[in-house]
Amino acid sequence: MEAFGSDDVKGHLRVERHGKHMVVRGNLAINAQVPCDRCTQLVPISLSPVVACVYSSIDAVPERGEADLAGGPALPEELEGVPDASEYDGIALNLADVVVESIQVEWPPRWVCEDAFPDAPSTDALCSARFAALAGTRLVDGSLNPFAPLAGWKPGVS
Repeated sequence: MEAFGSDDVKGHLRVERHGKHMVVRGNLAINAQVPCDRCTQLVPISLSPVVACVYSSIDAVPERGEADLAGGPALPEELEGVPDASEYDGIALNLADVVVESIQVEWPPRWVCEDAFPDAPSTDALCSARFAALAGTRLVDGSLNPFAPLAGWKPGVS
């Protein structure tokens, strides 16, 4: 799980056979350190994705018809409530994909210091100060320069 900045992925997955289908259910937990999107300082992140997937053998299950709105393999009625469906070769079931996908779905698109430390009152101010130092956005009097993001802007020729 180096792609997520951590080797600390734990969990419990249960695989059950339902005829030609394999149902995978369980919980995962990941603790990682990711850079803040604003100041780049490493901050902790903890996720607890829930896994629920049905794997169907490629050669044993017919595809849904064109009238069906959903894609993927046709499932028996008792498995229709499982949110994710996939296919496997009917011999070996590799759970790496469902683990990675479950983490990716839960992974926040943006993570800042304030998300990691919401109860610390000075977190946002410290993060802003680190960002200002990285961006060189302070004026001579120490205040933030509101025009700093435009420093590299060059008007287009029209």
